[in-house]
Amino acid sequence: MNFRKNRAFFNLSLTFSLVLILSNLVAASRLIVTPYFTIPGGLILYPLTFVISNIVNEVFGPEKARTMVCSAFTGNIFSLAILQIISFLPVSSIEIATAWHTLFDISPIACISSLVAFSISQQLDITFFAFLKQHFPKSPAWVRNNTSTMLSQMVDTLIVDLGVIYLGMHLSFTKTLQIMTFSYLYKLFFSLVSTPIFYAGARRVYINCKDNVKTQYEI
Repeated sequence: MNFRKNRAFFNLSLTFSLVLILSNLVAASRLIVTPYFTIPGGLILYPLTFVISNIVNEVFGPEKARTMVCSAFTGNIFSLAILQIISFLPVSSIEIATAWHTLFDISPIACISSLVAFSISQQLDITFFAFLKQHFPKSPAWVRNNTSTMLSQMVDTLIVDLGVIYLGMHLSFTKTLQIMTFSYLYKLFFSLVSTPIFYAGARRVYINCKDNVKTQYEI
């Protein structure tokens, strides 16, 4: 790849990793409770990772998307390991220790479930997206973007919510199923409303790389 493509790929990969790590730091094992629905706290930013991976898949291909996912996975493990090491270091007061554990303490089950769900769902998303692009090249880009995301997010929701909420937080299966439903609906909504971001991102990368901008990126 030329310099512009390398820079574009680096920027997308960096954003992808930051969003993933932030999703874990926003207390992935905690719940956002409203009068109408309950969803995991880490869910707010996390669906954006699928938008970014689809942009990379669309512009650079599935192999570069997998490279980005593997790099982010490694960085996520490293950041979680650093947090765990810091949590065992001595602190100056009980209040600081309590605040730290409140903000950054993640249970082993939640950690493993999140990592497994991320790895499997992202690989599925990349595979589905590449399959649709190869076998249905004339279909609009938003079709493969949303279809691949909706299918892979179903697997992600199943693994994360069963691991974190049912096994980790010991909520009832009925409550877990309710949270899973609202979580998946939120992901579907995010996928649909973020379609312009996918188009704008893909188009911007094509322009920056001085490639021919395909008409399908005209919204």
